[in-house]
Amino acid sequence: MIGPKRSSAWPAKPVAGSSGNPVSSVAKRNRRHHKTSTLGLAADEDQGACYEASRSPRRTEPSRQAHAGIACPDKAATSTDVGVSTDDQTPRKSKHAGQTGDGKRFAWMDSDDDDGAAESAESPESADAEEPPLPASVAEVRSFSEMVRMAPKLHSSAPSMTASELAAICMAAGRVKFYDAALLDTVVVQLRQRLAEGRAGSLHAEELVSVLASLAGLNAYNQDLFSTIAQVMATTGAAAALDGGQLKDLLASFKSVKHIGDTAFLESVAQLERQARYEAAKENILRDELERRWVR
Repeated sequence: MIGPKRSSAWPAKPVAGSSGNPVSSVAKRNRRHHKTSTLGLAADEDQGACYEASRSPRRTEPSRQAHAGIACPDKAATSTDVGVSTDDQTPRKSKHAGQTGDGKRFAWMDSDDDDGAAESAESPESADAEEPPLPASVAEVRSFSEMVRMAPKLHSSAPSMTASELAAICMAAGRVKFYDAALLDTVVVQLRQRLAEGRAGSLHAEELVSVLASLAGLNAYNQDLFSTIAQVMATTGAAAALDGGQLKDLLASFKSVKHIGDTAFLESVAQLERQARYEAAKENILRDELERRWVR
């Protein structure tokens, strides 16, 4: 007779524990593991809450109350850690940059502001008083800044100036390398009028050469003025009173601006300059010969 079919896989025999009850032993082990895990998670949560509370002092009222009593594993949370005061647990006031605990600012933080306020409070009159005084006349100008400060007054006074004063403006501008088109144009026109009308006054040939050299150096060439000076010097024979260096400067001034015209005058000046060079070379030869004779 065939009976019911029996399974080939038989359940394993339970292993008896120390108590003899295998089910109770496994349950106890699971409970211990669960308790340990729960304690570890709680400790991690406490540490994270303390860290967040210390990094975020400004929290809402519910969060502040929730974290005020949290204790870290090795240190209880204090009012300083959570950003509240010990009395009413209100958020601490943030300090502005440069302030101490009692609300005072550092002195060095206010120094720049005070200096700026003092500078802005200075009046234009005090700023002008610090500048050095201007020269008594344009002939005494020796710096670019002096010429800049005097230019407006010179421009307005040019129509009433003499030929010598106008020439002094040209020479001062060339000396300090100052170029002002409006000023120089006015001065050149006024100087040419005085020379053409024979009102040169006490203007010497050396000053006329300096005027031409200054204008040529500033690239402020005016053909009418150059021609007028050439005619005045040719008429008066003033070029004959110039030395070799001045004659050379006179020729160089006309040549640098590529002046057209006044050929006869320039040829006479060139001849005078060659003669002056010859005389200078002859004197040098005679001086060298006398020195060799005395040495013997």
